[in-house]
Amino acid sequence: MRLTPPTFRTFVMATAWSVSNMTDGAIPTADLPLVPFSSPEHATELVNAGLWAESEDGYQIVEYAKHQTSAAQVEHALEARREADRKRQAKKRERDSSDSESRGQSRDGHVTSEGKERQGKARKGKALEEEDYKTSEDSIDLETGEISEPDWDSHINAAWHDPQRIIGLYSKLPDDHPRRPETRARYYELMGRPDPLKAQPPNDIMQKLREMRAA
Repeated sequence: MRLTPPTFRTFVMATAWSVSNMTDGAIPTADLPLVPFSSPEHATELVNAGLWAESEDGYQIVEYAKHQTSAAQVEHALEARREADRKRQAKKRERDSSDSESRGQSRDGHVTSEGKERQGKARKGKALEEEDYKTSEDSIDLETGEISEPDWDSHINAAWHDPQRIIGLYSKLPDDHPRRPETRARYYELMGRPDPLKAQPPNDIMQKLREMRAA
């Protein structure tokens, strides 16, 4: 039996409605008006065509379970998704809690082991920087108390790859130290910038100084 277009549309919409509401193909008479484009006449035509069967409280789509997903299958899939979401949220909370505990400074002000390690590294780094600018204990004669000249070459070699330490050493080097020009050149090399003293002739520098004094 060939369905009329309106009845075929009712069949399609009723099937979609049943899937959405998980009724397993049941179309109660009271819910028939909820199916778009449906009418009792269309329902009768579907029963006569063998696509629907009459039930105690309405109609049943024939062979619905053969072609559509049952309510039990839908519920199982939804529960599996909810369980996966719960596990994912639990792992996220556990990870966030672990990250919070491993931070250097806890909320109550106690320093954790990681925080102590960072502070230790900071103190060590600061000590290394200060070592470049101070006279070491090895340069002090414990018997006479005399302070000898620092081992500038060792300090320069140790700071050779650190522009901040190099420029600090340069500011402390004696004017007549043979490695003073080399240290300055190394600083600008590490910074990737031209040395201003080499960027313009000395005469230009003196001219600018005279202009500044005159102003």
